[in-house]
Amino acid sequence: MALKKCEKCGVFFGAESDEALCKNCRTPNKTKAVITGDVEYDRYINSRNIVFDNPHISPENLVEAVREKGIDITIDHVIKYILEGKLTLETGFVGAYCIKCGAKINEGTICSHCEMKMKFEEVDTKKEKEKHHGMFTR
Repeated sequence: MALKKCEKCGVFFGAESDEALCKNCRTPNKTKAVITGDVEYDRYINSRNIVFDNPHISPENLVEAVREKGIDITIDHVIKYILEGKLTLETGFVGAYCIKCGAKINEGTICSHCEMKMKFEEVDTKKEKEKHHGMFTR
């Protein structure tokens, strides 16, 4: 048994022979698409369900999987869900970067380092305001 990387989702698995896909990607997902009539909700909920079943899927493969269910979705929709924090991909989303420092992030718009830095700056600003609060004399 050899350790291989799945060509579809990127997860490592124990391959018996010349298998190129992991068990999750080899087994067709028989679940039906959730269709409510609200196009945006249908895109999101089906994307979320696929990511739940296969957290190592890439954004491009996620788009392909949702389209296989008959739902029109683009990579821009997936990026939007990731930036809004609605989806988190364990593969590490290649297109998302912190708006403050440019570090790669998996979700949201600011990395954890910059978020902590902003919180400390906010505390320092409050302390500075409290110091100068009061009567000033010459």
